[in-house]
Amino acid sequence: MGWSQSMADSARSQRLPRNAGLHGHGPRAPDVRDRARSAFKPLRPPVTSAMAPSVSSPDRLDRPAPTAAGPAQTGRLPTLLAPRVQLRWMDARDLEDLYAVYSDPEVVRYWSHTAWPHRDEASIYLEAIERGFQAGHLYQWGIALRGSNQVIGTTTLYAVDHAQGRAEIGFALARGHWGHRYAREALTVLFEHAFGALALRRIEADVDPRNHASLHTLEALGFRREGYLRQRWQVAGELQDSIVMGLLASDWPPPP
Repeated sequence: MGWSQSMADSARSQRLPRNAGLHGHGPRAPDVRDRARSAFKPLRPPVTSAMAPSVSSPDRLDRPAPTAAGPAQTGRLPTLLAPRVQLRWMDARDLEDLYAVYSDPEVVRYWSHTAWPHRDEASIYLEAIERGFQAGHLYQWGIALRGSNQVIGTTTLYAVDHAQGRAEIGFALARGHWGHRYAREALTVLFEHAFGALALRRIEADVDPRNHASLHTLEALGFRREGYLRQRWQVAGELQDSIVMGLLASDWPPPP
């Protein structure tokens, strides 16, 4: 499954993302902290040219479009703007907000790992995000409110395979921000960027069948159910099934 976090409209972390406005669990993904705890070499040099944000053409103004917040910066992800949230690079100033998201058992209910027990998990996680970006196979943004710039969740493209034009998606949203459709806004600008500047042709998601909010959100954005995997995950002694979903560049954007 790659090794990064998933996102969701509500805010439960890794596994399938949930839609903004839904309750917070997102798609599953392997725990990036495992990579941070081990020494590993990047699989390929950092990919920076494709990181430049994409801007939609005038004929696509019917949905939120990624907008560059200033010139593209070297060595970090571009900022993508939606009407109420922005996807931005995270740093040490966001550690407390990251911990608040992933230490909540409700947020990670349908993820591939349990809630963080210690605050230092946030530092380990942030280091893993930076290593994944440098390796060119994990791009994780903070979902921040445009007014306060506070990080209220994350959204991730992980297991990025540039040769195949494929990646997996994840998202999580803090419980206090469920029900406002922030996740859907965040995913919309992310997919614009993924199918535009990054030139991906396929995005995949692994969702717990019980995670109805995330399933609804992803289907509303054009994802199709492509398979059912029994007992794919074992988390805290619980066996969990997975619904595999996919979205093609040719399916984007979804019909209004």
